[in-house]
Amino acid sequence: VRKGMLLGADDYLIKPFGQMELLEAIEARLARNKKFKQYTDSSLEGLNSFIDEAKSIRTLESLTTERKTKSFKSKERIYWEGDYSNQIYYIIKGQVKLFKTDEYGKELIVTIAKGEEFIGYTSIFGEENYIESAVALQDCQVAIIPKVDAQDLIYKNKDVGNQFLKLLAKDIEEKERKLLLLAYSNVRERTAFALLEFGKKEGSDTIKVSRENIAQIVGTAQESLIRMLSDFKKDGLIEVSGRSIKLIDIKGLKNIAGNYID
Repeated sequence: VRKGMLLGADDYLIKPFGQMELLEAIEARLARNKKFKQYTDSSLEGLNSFIDEAKSIRTLESLTTERKTKSFKSKERIYWEGDYSNQIYYIIKGQVKLFKTDEYGKELIVTIAKGEEFIGYTSIFGEENYIESAVALQDCQVAIIPKVDAQDLIYKNKDVGNQFLKLLAKDIEEKERKLLLLAYSNVRERTAFALLEFGKKEGSDTIKVSRENIAQIVGTAQESLIRMLSDFKKDGLIEVSGRSIKLIDIKGLKNIAGNYID
């Protein structure tokens, strides 16, 4: 029985067994499959419920019962590119910038992650080190999931793995769109995209973010970004007051960003 379970079986019937035992085992299997498909809630409660349900499968009994949480202050690093990866992170609240550094020390923001998103999860798939750096853009709180637990979720049961991968991959489309934007658009289009992205992440038409961070998303020098913001202001697209930028003409910014924004 133990050998069968370790090979990935969900249940094990010992001969002789009756027709009702077989039907009950099949019903339980179908019910569990249906239950996992319902876990689309990406909140911390949804994540905990998903992991707790996964623990009911015998091959996943080694999962930790409680997820530790940790708070980070604004500008505090969570991990650096190249650090050894032994855990992934789930953002409970706040925003985190993920960025890569080129050979000249220039930082390029890959994406801005916010609450109910995972970061550092590429380490699950064989990466020994983190492939980007993560720094808190504002005070944030994250849940810490050991790498071995995340791997158990994916590899020890097909249904659990499929649903967990869906949770991890919710931002893949956004990252692909960002890569296309960087490859084929000009600074004006990228700036409009960055402003709209910050507005979407903050859930407001007024954003408070450093020019440095915006420039890192746009992939340009701060001086070029400041000139572009000045042009947007003249065109009536935004209002600037100190560090705050108010998005006045959302439709106009979307027209500039083109097909790269929802």
